[in-house]
Amino acid sequence: MVNFRALHPLVRVRILQLNSRQVAEAVRGGDLEAGLVALPIDDRSLDIGPVEWTAEAVYFSRRPVHRPVSIHELADAELILPDAQWGDMDPTRHQLLALTQNAGVSVRPIVEVESPALAFGPG
Repeated sequence: MVNFRALHPLVRVRILQLNSRQVAEAVRGGDLEAGLVALPIDDRSLDIGPVEWTAEAVYFSRRPVHRPVSIHELADAELILPDAQWGDMDPTRHQLLALTQNAGVSVRPIVEVESPALAFGPG
């Protein structure tokens, strides 16, 4: 964000923590000019385009992982999943559900929160 602000000092930025469905509704309703979402979403009356993304997964871990994790390892992990209010209706969780079902495994989070940072206390 610091680099973006240095390059574009006149642009005002507001970062909200919303579910992809909420972002789509806010853009559709005119409350936001643009937003980043995980597909699939209801894209009626929205211009959807690809965004260059360099990470395939973003996660918090107390133990560093230095290689890609298989879907089977992910299913065995003690997961903390965000967007508790939306559950499997969340587009990111929907993708995760599809991947695990195709692999014949399931993901059962040990904690569900609105924000992953909420699950980590001090230390």
